[in-house]
Amino acid sequence: MDDEKSVSSNEQGPRVGPPVAAMSILLVDDTNLSREGLADLLRRAGWVGQVRTAADTDAALCCLQAFAPDVILLSMSSKGSFVDPHRAA
Repeated sequence: MDDEKSVSSNEQGPRVGPPVAAMSILLVDDTNLSREGLADLLRRAGWVGQVRTAADTDAALCCLQAFAPDVILLSMSSKGSFVDPHRAA
């Protein structure tokens, strides 16, 4: 018998690799460096299918007309018509 350990078919190790369905993300941040840097990291992650960005909430609303993301990452300091960071809970 080889020195290699055999693993029975009912033993499962930790999951390695991307999830079954890739996630789509809309990233909204008024700081270009933060927005593009985080978008780049997410694109490299491998488990994110699509990343779109918007510089403010008005641009995000326009983007949402054609794109239905699984997750929206919104900076609380983003400017626009539908976010008032002072009223956020």
